[in-house]
Amino acid sequence: MINQPKRMFFLTVPLILAANLSVADAGKKPLTVTANNIKTNKGQIIFNLFKPGDDLLHQPSMQRKAPLTSTRDLTVTFDDLAYGHYVVFAFHDENNNSTLDHNFIGMPKEPMGYSNNWNFGLTTGMPNFEKTEFYFSEKKNSISIKLK
Repeated sequence: MINQPKRMFFLTVPLILAANLSVADAGKKPLTVTANNIKTNKGQIIFNLFKPGDDLLHQPSMQRKAPLTSTRDLTVTFDDLAYGHYVVFAFHDENNNSTLDHNFIGMPKEPMGYSNNWNFGLTTGMPNFEKTEFYFSEKKNSISIKLK
């Protein structure tokens, strides 16, 4: 016969594990991101997703690449995201080199865009998380980014 402390342990552990699994999955849904204003069908669209604390000018937390076959909108999905604040940066990699190309003064040569359709320009300064973030939730589970 199992003594009382061991019995409580064997009854409690499965309940704790089940509760942790359900909490870990709660609020995790797909985020749909659409790039629009695509002018040519050359190359690919690269979507970079950033979480709070990520450096927007470096490695994203997640990335999706989608080849172009037409000039209409292109949609990708980031699966199993927890609800919260994110930034998505998308660009049209016209020459398929997986890099956003820049001109001689450092301005982007390929069409690009950020979540919230924040515009990169001489007066807006460099992009940062606060300028470009959006809140992913049950009600806001898709965004569009206009490439410019």
